[in-house]
Amino acid sequence: MDPTDLIADTRRAFENAEASLGGHASGALLFICAYRRVEMEERNLTRTVIELLTFPCAGFHTYGESWLGHINHTLTGLVVA
Repeated sequence: MDPTDLIADTRRAFENAEASLGGHASGALLFICAYRRVEMEERNLTRTVIELLTFPCAGFHTYGESWLGHINHTLTGLVVA
């Protein structure tokens, strides 16, 4: 797997989600890999990522791919209009 820019890719994903909805999202249910959270904290990016959330969000940290070993730092969600 190739490394990506966590901030730019997260921003782009949220922008694409809202574009798919045809306007501003009214909320989202987000599931974030616990290791993504660790990376955000280690790189001092937590505040920057939070500022990307321009709509109400709920969710929790997961270890979704742990049965395969750690693969990547994912953020999966459902964004609603």
